Amino acid sequence: MPEESAVQKTHKKFNFSALFSMISGILSYALLLFHSLIDMKMILALFLAPITAFIAIFTGAHAKHLIRKSEGLVGGKKMANTGLWLGWIYIIGIILLTVLAVVIFGGIVSGINSLLGSIGIG
Repeated sequence: MPEESAVQKTHKKFNFSALFSMISGILSYALLLFHSLIDMKMILALFLAPITAFIAIFTGAHAKHLIRKSEGLVGGKKMANTGLWLGWIYIIGIILLTVLAVVIFGGIVSGINSLLGSIGIG
């Protein structure tokens, strides 16, 4: 009969930074999708959502640093990764949408200018 190892499982400490990162990441999207349910103006939601996304990124990175430094004594890596991903996806999406809006607006203005130039106004 093989001997059982005498290694005891230790409970990992809870990482509040990882939890805060995940909640902030979820809140970034919830502010935009459900702002009317909490009677919030859209402009306020558009202002607060990127802030919560940046909070998710910073607290997620901090949590992952603490987890790596603890050598297995602190848990929450999945929550930290979730917060990081949600924050980065939100920020990258907003940047891409902004670039797209500028390109479309520039195309519309250029089209109007060329139309006005072709009919002799301008």
